[in-house]
This record gives sequence, structure tokens and C-alpha cells, in this order.
Amino acid sequence: MKIVAILFSAFVLANFALFAQIGPAAIADLNEQYRNFEYENVIQRSAVLLDSNKATQSDSIVILDLRAASWYSLNRLIESSRDYVSILKINRFHNLDPVTRSPKLIAFFDEIKADFISKLPPVDVPVSRDTVQIVTMVYPDFSVERGDLVKSILLPGLGHFDRDRTKSWILMGISALSLASAVVFSLEAANSEKEYLNEFDPLKIEDRYAVFNRYYNLRNISWGLFAATWLYTQIDLIFFSGLFEPDNSRLTLVPDLRGINLRVNF
Repeated sequence: MKIVAILFSAFVLANFALFAQIGPAAIADLNEQYRNFEYENVIQRSAVLLDSNKATQSDSIVILDLRAASWYSLNRLIESSRDYVSILKINRFHNLDPVTRSPKLIAFFDEIKADFISKLPPVDVPVSRDTVQIVTMVYPDFSVERGDLVKSILLPGLGHFDRDRTKSWILMGISALSLASAVVFSLEAANSEKEYLNEFDPLKIEDRYAVFNRYYNLRNISWGLFAATWLYTQIDLIFFSGLFEPDNSRLTLVPDLRGINLRVNF
């Protein structure tokens, strides 16, 4: 019985010791060795911990990361690359900590990760009719020459010339006449205002004011007509003369591994 008890105790102690090797203390000790540049010790100790088959996936990633960094520090790039690939096989989204790893090491890992991801087989996601929605939407096509809009802004009606020449001539005529009259009446209103303000003869003040008021009203009417023509011309050109022609596009919602994928086909 004593022999059985001794063997059982030895078995329990051996398993406890093995468990202690992959516990937080063992990983902390491994980190300490790495910080002290004991790369060979890190590599040897990591092999023991990984061969125990008791490490969890998260522990395995930490151990492999320390060993890969140690290999890299010893310029053993092939071994380092192999350990990083082992990490990516556990978690393809793993990234190195920029606080504890150098930029050169992170760049080295990112190259390995990109190569690893590129070699992964495509994943087919089954899509049923219930999970796909087709929505028809209208969007503006800006492929039409924008020079017409510039012409219309500079001289209302000129942008219509290649679309509707009759309308173009009418709009340009109204614009030119209203602009010319607005300028003339503005000058006349300014002159008549000066004459009105400089007049001291009570018999002529009323006449001077009447002249000024007439030109003042004509000036406002002319500018108002030009502004209305200019605004109408831009609205008509943009929305009713085919400057921006709408077309149909498709918006598709397709599920994938990361959730819902939004696709817009023009």
C-alpha cells in the first residue's frame, strides 16, 4: 500500500508541476527571460511548455509569440516565420503589440500574415432568396459635359444652345435686355439721386424726386427680371433639360462571414 501511495503522490506532483509550467507564473518567467535578452532560454523553455500539450490556445499564442520574437532577435527568420504561421493557424486575426514589439518585427509579421491570408481558400457563403434584397435607386449621371452649366451661369440661356436653340435665344435676349436696362437705370438712378439731393429750389425738388423715383423703380424691376431669368435658366438646365440624366443602379444586401455586405452596382 505504501508503494501505491508513493506512486500516486508522485503522479499527482508530476501533474501539478506540469500544470505549473503553463500557468501565469511560467509565462511571466518566460516574458522576464525575453526582456533580459535570454533568447536561447526562451526558445528552450517554450519548447517544453508547448510539448506539454496542456497550454490553452491563448497561452500557446503568447508562448509562440515570445519564441518567434526570440528567433527573430537571433536572426533565425525561418524559425520565427514558422512560429508566426502557427499563431495565425490558431487566430488569423492576431496582431503584434506595438508597445512590446519593434516596428521591424511588426512589419516582418505583417508580411507573413498577408501571405498567410492570401493562401487561404475562399469561403463559400450560402445565400438564399430571403437574405438578398434588391433595391432600385436613381442616382445622377455626371458624365454630361459641364461646360453648358458654366455658360449658363455666365450668360443665362447660352447653356441651352445645343439643346433648344429657340429657348436659348429667348432666354439670352431677356437676360441681355434686362441686364443692360438694369445697368442703364442704375446709372440714371444714381445721377438723378445726386440731382435730387443737391436741389435747393422748393419748386424743383418734387420734380427731381419724381425722376429719381422712376429710375429707382425701373432699376429694381430690371435687376429683379434679370435675377429671375438667371435663376429659372439654371433650374431648367439642371433639372428639365437633361444636363444630369438619371440612370438606374442596383443596391444589394448580401450576408457574408462578417455580417451584411452592401453592394451598389452602377
